[in-house]
Amino acid sequence: MCRQLLSLLVTCVYSRSLGTHRKPGHKKHRFHTDLPWDLTPRKRDHINRVRDECCPSVTEIIQPRGGVSKSGRILELYRDPNSTQSFYQTSCREGVKGQPCKYVDRRSMCVQRYTYTYALVREFNSNGPWRLDYIRVRSGCSCEVKAFYGRRKKDVA
Repeated sequence: MCRQLLSLLVTCVYSRSLGTHRKPGHKKHRFHTDLPWDLTPRKRDHINRVRDECCPSVTEIIQPRGGVSKSGRILELYRDPNSTQSFYQTSCREGVKGQPCKYVDRRSMCVQRYTYTYALVREFNSNGPWRLDYIRVRSGCSCEVKAFYGRRKKDVA
């Protein structure tokens, strides 16, 4: 009895993961609309579709020797022959930073974003103790839209 229940449960979970749990004659829901302005990827052409960012970026692994703390101090990162600290860094592609964003009006601009992550550090050019502290790393390239504060036109009555 217990073995049959377990077998039924495994079959149910397995069939749901394969997508075979629908009733006969039931159509699978489409996840997009047929409106001409709909930009969601369609299942039938997902292979041919190329994703494009409004502010292209590149992600790389870096192994810096130093960093900048939250308070702006320059810090030395711990490093020895057997270990180096590595971080993922996402930067604006070359020539993108400061330029207008793709697909957005001209009042926009691509800007570099930063985040802080823990690292084993000490004050730069000192023999002080090693400690955990935050260092700043690039975390992405995003589109910033400038607000337009102009005079409003008077309503014509």
